[in-house]
Amino acid sequence: MTDCELHFQYTRAIARAAFFDTFWGIYLMRVIASAIAFGLCLSLLTIPDVRPIACFALGLITMVWWSWLKGYQWSRNFASQLRNPNIIVKLDDSAITFQSADALSQLSWASIAMVRRCRRVWIIYQRDSWFARPVPVQALTPEAKDLLVRMVGNAGGKVR
Repeated sequence: MTDCELHFQYTRAIARAAFFDTFWGIYLMRVIASAIAFGLCLSLLTIPDVRPIACFALGLITMVWWSWLKGYQWSRNFASQLRNPNIIVKLDDSAITFQSADALSQLSWASIAMVRRCRRVWIIYQRDSWFARPVPVQALTPEAKDLLVRMVGNAGGKVR
C-alpha cells in the first residue's frame, strides 16, 4: 500500500495559475477565432449595409470576453476568501482525498477523468463534472506524481 500526503496553501497565485493553464488549454482556439472575428467586424463597420450585424457581433464577442474575465476574477476572489487556505491531499491505492478546514472530499480513482500536468499546477478533473482541483507542482513529491499518474491511468483516466 502506497500512501502520500501533500500540504499546500491555496493562494491567489495557485488560483491564477490554474485558471490560465485551464483557460489556454481549453479556449485558445476560441480566443484566436474571436479576435479574428472582432477584427473582421471592426472592418465591416465602414459598410452601412452590414453595420448593424457587425455591431451585434461585436457586442456578442465583448460579452464572451467579459465572461472570461469574470471567470478569472471569480477564481482569484475565491482563493482570497477562504477562511483557512491550508489544503491536505492524501493519495493511496484506493482514493485521493482533499481536505481543508471546512470540507473533506474523497474521490475514487475511477471518478477522475483526467489529470492535466501544467507547468505550475496539476489540475485534477472529476469525471461527469466540470469540477477541477489544482495541486501546485511544488507540493507534489516524485512519489506522489508517480502514484497519481499510475492510479489515474489504471482506472481509465487520461494523463496529459
